Parts: sequence; C-alpha cells; structure tokens
Amino acid sequence: MSKAIQLPPHSMANYPLKLRIACTSDIFDHTTKLSDSCPLADVLIIAGNISRNSKWTDIVRFEKCLNDLPIKYKILIPGSSDICFNLENLTNEQ
Repeated sequence: MSKAIQLPPHSMANYPLKLRIACTSDIFDHTTKLSDSCPLADVLIIAGNISRNSKWTDIVRFEKCLNDLPIKYKILIPGSSDICFNLENLTNEQ
C-alpha cells in the first residue's frame, strides 16, 4: 500500500498545473477539528451537515473557521441537518 506524501506549501509552486481538491462532510460543529486537519488544497468541498442544531450562530462561527483556512475556493453544500440554510427559516437580519 502506498503512502501519501505531504508536501510543504511552498513546494506546490513547482506544480502550477495541478488542482488540489479536499472533500469532507459531517462537520457537526467541530470547527477546530476541521481547521487542524484540513489538508492544503486549492478547493475545499464540504458536503453537508456542518451543524448539529442548525442555529444561525453556528453558521456564523463556521464561516469564521472557513475564512481562516488558507484555501482559496470553498464550496458548501448544505446537508439534511443544515435547515437554517432553507430560505423559509431565515429572518430579515440573517
């Protein structure tokens, strides 16, 4: 079984034509775990379930976590537990 090689960020400049994509799902409010374990990538895809309780404050905290990640493009696909993204559930303030 081959083992993946983790390259330091500065060495990625040697591979300008490569697109690095990281995917994850089911974060469930574990933003610290995401920021500590997210691999270096150009694109991060989060396929749902970022919050257990789907409160707007959880989403705001998650957005701060995403903004702190050194990844240029982030794609979030809300999951079944992320009902606060349903437009019917948003207030005018949100």
